[in-house]
Amino acid sequence: MPPVLGPRPRHGIHLTLARVAPAFRPVRNRPRSPGGVGVAEAAPYPCSRSCARMNAVNDIAIRPARPDESAAVAELRWRWVQETYGTPDTTLEEFVPRFVAWARENESSHRCMVVARGDTVIGMAWLATTQRVPHPRSFERMSGDVQCVYVAPGERDRGLGGELIEAVLSWARDLGLERVTVHSSDRAVPAYSRHGFEASPRLLQFEVGGGRRGAMPVDEVEDELARRAR
Repeated sequence: MPPVLGPRPRHGIHLTLARVAPAFRPVRNRPRSPGGVGVAEAAPYPCSRSCARMNAVNDIAIRPARPDESAAVAELRWRWVQETYGTPDTTLEEFVPRFVAWARENESSHRCMVVARGDTVIGMAWLATTQRVPHPRSFERMSGDVQCVYVAPGERDRGLGGELIEAVLSWARDLGLERVTVHSSDRAVPAYSRHGFEASPRLLQFEVGGGRRGAMPVDEVEDELARRAR
């Protein structure tokens, strides 16, 4: 049974995957692409044996997004909001170039993993990384946050969402991150727990203000996205 990640209330639950890498492990930086989403490398990431057999039959690959797939990833993001809340005020034609520019500007901190059937992107998961204050025993320190796990409607119930999460965690290990967090709903906790996440009583949150007037609540956006990833 693939994990079902459900909607979360306005105040969700923060989970953490501690010890992603051994303590004080040096960060291994990968080369970034000159533009687009994520890094230049696009080799498939390992998945479970059952998933590997299924993927071989269905021509599915789980890998870092290529620079030329920025627009496809942007469209997934827009389509998801349309599916959940109705057609956004910002049109697809307006959103895509802005998203592509944002992804290019933030590629050093926001990496995108995709599920692709042939040349068509059908799912995504993001790993946002943050530099941590240097430690005397390790000057380069980073942590990560799993964001925007989403699979297209016609591709769900096949375990692809769980494989995306596992691929992002493999990415985190390769980067030498100390820990990875995710803002989860109550219903999604078991799904993330199966991948090693645990609730941390020391991981606290403070919400700053109420956001821009008319802006979509971030918690509602992210948790419906998580519910639809399987």
